[in-house]
Amino acid sequence: MKNRSLKLLYLLSLCLTLYLSQITSATTAIEPSDLEMVVSARAIVIGEVSDISTGVQNDRVYSYIRLKVEEVIKGKNISSEVVLKQPGGEYGDLGTLIFGMPKFEVGKKVLVYLDSWADGALRVHQMFLGKFDITKDASTNQFFVTRDQGENVQLFTRANTASTRRAELNTFKSRLWNLYESNFSRAEKFEEETYGDLPMLAEPLEFASLRQRGQISPMWVTLNPPQPPRWFEPDSGQSIAYYVNRDGAPSPIVVDDVDAALRAWTEGTTLRFHLGGETSACQAGVNGSITVVFNNCDGSFSRSDGCSGILGVGGISKYLPSQSKSVNGMTFYKSLEGMVSLNPYGLCNVMNRCDLQETLTHELGHALGLGHTTDEIATMWPITHFDNRCNSLLGDDIQGIRFMYGSTGGALNITTGTDLLPATVNFPYATKLDATGGSGTQTWQLTGGRLPSGLQLSSNGTLYGLTFEVGTYNFSVQVRDTSGRSAQASFNLSVQAATPVPEISEVIYKKKKVIVTGQNFAPSGALYINDRQRFATFTSDKIQTDKGKLKVGTYTVYVVNPDNKVSNRFTLVIQ
Repeated sequence: MKNRSLKLLYLLSLCLTLYLSQITSATTAIEPSDLEMVVSARAIVIGEVSDISTGVQNDRVYSYIRLKVEEVIKGKNISSEVVLKQPGGEYGDLGTLIFGMPKFEVGKKVLVYLDSWADGALRVHQMFLGKFDITKDASTNQFFVTRDQGENVQLFTRANTASTRRAELNTFKSRLWNLYESNFSRAEKFEEETYGDLPMLAEPLEFASLRQRGQISPMWVTLNPPQPPRWFEPDSGQSIAYYVNRDGAPSPIVVDDVDAALRAWTEGTTLRFHLGGETSACQAGVNGSITVVFNNCDGSFSRSDGCSGILGVGGISKYLPSQSKSVNGMTFYKSLEGMVSLNPYGLCNVMNRCDLQETLTHELGHALGLGHTTDEIATMWPITHFDNRCNSLLGDDIQGIRFMYGSTGGALNITTGTDLLPATVNFPYATKLDATGGSGTQTWQLTGGRLPSGLQLSSNGTLYGLTFEVGTYNFSVQVRDTSGRSAQASFNLSVQAATPVPEISEVIYKKKKVIVTGQNFAPSGALYINDRQRFATFTSDKIQTDKGKLKVGTYTVYVVNPDNKVSNRFTLVIQ
């Protein structure tokens, strides 16, 4: 590898949007409050990036960011110079791409929240959420902090969350000092419970020995590599293996959920997958495979003081810049290993299997090489929808994956069933009409009947909108591909009245499960216990959580339907 001297950003991630017209860097996250960040971080410092280098550990590339510390807002025994360890980068003929990492540039000043790996090495707390750039406003000569969001990153912000994205530097420092001072006991308790006597190391344990052996390289690659990674197996008819580490999974049948998510990406493409087996490892270590984990076995995620932060990450943990291939006019590097890791501290936001499948489908899209799209209704939109789509792909997702991996060709056939998923009055609706075969881009149009007012059919086959009309609607469509082949079909769409308020009649705790009975529960509703969402299975009159031990005490239980209608609050007493 040539040593080129660039003061470069840390290799964050590769995201391919629809038509691969732009590359962005992001991941899905619940934006934490300033208070959560202050309590959860082990240290908060201001400093200047003086050096960025890369090295390999356990067959993954890591970036080492040297920071000259100028000011400590929180933290004990912080050295005047520290080296942060972040996953991702290129070293020699090996590359690693992990979504959600912060980016750095030599010579720039930053404010960072820090926590530590299991061995005490420092890293940015909550990935890109914990890093702020410090810049000077030319018009006022004041310094400002701006949260690192990458390109086209959009965060899901909870209601009433006091979270800073941009602020005047001194004002923000005063806010952090005041939050830390007024919540000192809470922060100390969190530190003791989470880290105990684990030290905060000035540099990673392996850094000095890597440097002495000449196994540290200056970071020279740009924010995104010159060519994106892609799996080459489908080009020769081979399938990609996937392995699942079920430890910590929110559902005992999570392998079925992973399989459902992967099947979504095979529709009309050359992609095929097979279960390589279950594994207890963080990475199966098998070329041509993707590993899915739930237990934070590699320590990627930090515990938070609340239910916020990164929901999950997906990416290509190993690729070869030396091997490339041109597809549809774009050159791709060869992917060797992919990974998806869901944050166990963030699964409190995943309410049921359908939400889990949507999250897995999204992150597996990253592991296949796709990034975030600007189409708000697509599954690869950076914000999860949790709208009962489960493992469905919409037009943008399909166009992107077919661009990278091609379509199966042959006769054009509409595969969506006649009776569509029902819509609800005054509630956002989106469903995708699918067709297999054909070649090139598919274009859809309405040819007969009518849609309820407020709904429309896009040219990519997505039916979406908001309607106030109750009833059953019949309509016909046609899809045409680039070669001129076409197919027609008719559909029925039922629009239902808004669901009534959910009502709880009984809550019991039995065999480590919370069982709620009542009426008017929506399948994609949310169960809350003491204001924390719990993973649960819904029917119209019964909700049941997965196994989980609850301590002796009093709990408040309630249900929220997708239209934000809230049930009565029921008190559960465990003695």
